[in-house]
Amino acid sequence: MFEIDFSSSVNLGKLDSEDSTVAEAIYTIYSEYSETFTLNWNNYLIPLSKKGDLSEIYNDIVKMLILIKMNKEKGFYINFLSNAFTAKWEFTLYKTEQIRINAKWNSNSIFSNKLINEIDPNLYQVLVNKTHFVNQWDNLLRNLKQDLKAVGYTDSLDGFSYLEKL
Repeated sequence: MFEIDFSSSVNLGKLDSEDSTVAEAIYTIYSEYSETFTLNWNNYLIPLSKKGDLSEIYNDIVKMLILIKMNKEKGFYINFLSNAFTAKWEFTLYKTEQIRINAKWNSNSIFSNKLINEIDPNLYQVLVNKTHFVNQWDNLLRNLKQDLKAVGYTDSLDGFSYLEKL
């Protein structure tokens, strides 16, 4: 099971004309670390902040989604590195529209709702429908795109091309 839960942001910051990348703009518009989204990984809940974590892993998310959509690689990996979310996800893409993700978590402290049992295979692996997985991330990124545009950012930001296609 893989889901992303988020709510629309209420208090957005102001455009900073010095921002040149989407990652910088994300950090700017979410003025509080309390603006969060949650990854549900086999019922392990991983709370992440839009300001800190999303701004730091945005480029990795886009790279991951492009590789999945291109479907040229049978397998690849993505390293996520942020203050609260450090992990390596190894992807195996199947012709059956399934994706297997093996996770190597750097820290167990990211899981909010369960005590970690090192033997629990649900902690380290998820099998998910490719379209569902991509849609979960794209929905979060559509929300991000709305927030960026609401504040006044445009497609001139480096890294905006993926958002523009959503």
